[in-house]
Amino acid sequence: MNRIRKVLLLSVILLVAAGCAPPVLEQLSGMQQPTIARYAIGWYDKIWSDWQVPPRQPPSRTKLAGFAANGMSLIVAYNHSSAETRAYLDEAQRVGIQVMVEIPREWTGRSGSLDLASIRAFVGTHKDHTALWGWYMADEPELAWVASGRNPDNWGSPETLATIYAAIRSADETNPVALVTWARPLPEYANVTNYYMNDWYPRDCKLPFTNTCTGSKDIGEFNYMTRASYDIWGTGIRFVEQSGLDGYLALAWGQDYANAVVPKPGMRNMTRNELRYHVYTAVVQGADGVLFWKEEWASAPVKELVYEIAAELGSIGMQMQYGASDGLVVSAPASDLVYRYGVFAKTHTILAVNINGHGNANNVDPASVGNALADVRFQLPDGVRPERVTVVGEDRTLPVSDGVFVDDFARYQVHIYTWDETIPTPTRTATPVATSSPMPSPTSTRTPTPTEEIWTPQPTASSSPTASPTPTQTATPTQTATPGPVHVYCDCVCVTVTPTP
Repeated sequence: MNRIRKVLLLSVILLVAAGCAPPVLEQLSGMQQPTIARYAIGWYDKIWSDWQVPPRQPPSRTKLAGFAANGMSLIVAYNHSSAETRAYLDEAQRVGIQVMVEIPREWTGRSGSLDLASIRAFVGTHKDHTALWGWYMADEPELAWVASGRNPDNWGSPETLATIYAAIRSADETNPVALVTWARPLPEYANVTNYYMNDWYPRDCKLPFTNTCTGSKDIGEFNYMTRASYDIWGTGIRFVEQSGLDGYLALAWGQDYANAVVPKPGMRNMTRNELRYHVYTAVVQGADGVLFWKEEWASAPVKELVYEIAAELGSIGMQMQYGASDGLVVSAPASDLVYRYGVFAKTHTILAVNINGHGNANNVDPASVGNALADVRFQLPDGVRPERVTVVGEDRTLPVSDGVFVDDFARYQVHIYTWDETIPTPTRTATPVATSSPMPSPTSTRTPTPTEEIWTPQPTASSSPTASPTPTQTATPTQTATPGPVHVYCDCVCVTVTPTP
């Protein structure tokens, strides 16, 4: 963890321990500074506008306000014209969303010749925009590279991408650069990016050697591709850790199959239970965010599920990133249940996922793969003694007895538990009238929201999400931030944090 992040988190911990409201960060005039970033949740969105032939109207930037209203915080501007970038970023800034901008393909060699000068100029033009998260350098480059016989001159080769990465860095030393590969990482790409993403799209629902998902041919919930989500995300997260990269984003499926360019038989959309497992098996292992492919092809029912999960992630994202606490003991073995426990601003959250049977690669009757877990016992750390915990999205609470609560898990089920700390109110001792006593300190009338998200857009890498190590099987790497003074405000104290570079 870098020094600026240590100082900032120490300040947060001290303020929370003092019973303060969640901190708010103020940007100092003319200075860059780190912020506590929202958890990265968002869509892939192709920037359509009137430059297309045939024209596509209205411009896709008009959708950004709706994305923001539904809890999205990061959008990938995918396969677009460079002419539309500024207008898209301006609208994103207006509605409070950040954008990962793809380097235009006509300059990367994918759909034209390699043009490093244009890449440098493009990056230099937009690098300081407040809404810019960073750069999307390549989409599944390994597929083209391998198909070319690993030709170093191919647009997707590590050699070509290293040249493009150097061009980006020559114009922008700060903002993140990301690339995505299909399913599993390739070590050859470890030195050409600082954020890694892999995509995984569970799709087959049919029994082997059939071409339909109807009736007896439908394998039911949790086919082998859905079950494998846990392993796919974990492979990407470990790759980031072992390669010393700055962060990891999971690229999940958020599309209606009927809207695909080439719909295939034997497919169906994921159920609510499947999509939750698909997404939360990334979050529970320490992913820095989740992006969904792809808004343009998502039907209304799929969007409804994506936005439901986005709202949940928005409410627990801070706990998943910051203020991780040790000491939680769970009765189920790690091979059956994985969890992530975090505390931020007096709100505690436990995310727990039943992964029993996830490694079975056979697309068989799901009733024979994966087991329910009964009477799983959660022992909270010493001193953490709520009376009840709320189970998010399930309209129920659980009693806590001497720091212990118990719950059941259906096959591959996700549970999110949350509660707020209770800060005792000091009892004021009455004093004689004749004795002068200090006046009580003024208090704010503002009521903090336990799950309040705190975000100040900025043009530095510090705006990208990072996750603190938690007591799970996976620790998440941190990233380098540009030091600078930060004012941290709360209801009872104000401090200025000036980190040493």
